[in-house]
Amino acid sequence: MPATVSSPIPSLGYESTAHRVLSIPELLQIVFSFGSRASNASNALVCRSWREPALDHVWHEVDDIYYLLQVLAPLRQEGTAFYVCLPL
Repeated sequence: MPATVSSPIPSLGYESTAHRVLSIPELLQIVFSFGSRASNASNALVCRSWREPALDHVWHEVDDIYYLLQVLAPLRQEGTAFYVCLPL
């Protein structure tokens, strides 16, 4: 009985061509340059190889210091003042 040779199935741990192409950082930088801050924040959650390139675009330009301070500690706004939310 002759042995049959089967092609690797991506779901069994082999990387597909699309997965390899979408892991190229330079290509991801180009793709993410067309996205908004919100879409790139979502892109950063897709997989580990997308995290850094997507976050580079999210934090490339910080036009409001609120976003930067929100990373350090959760803030709440009352009128024109901001307060740090401390855990109870």
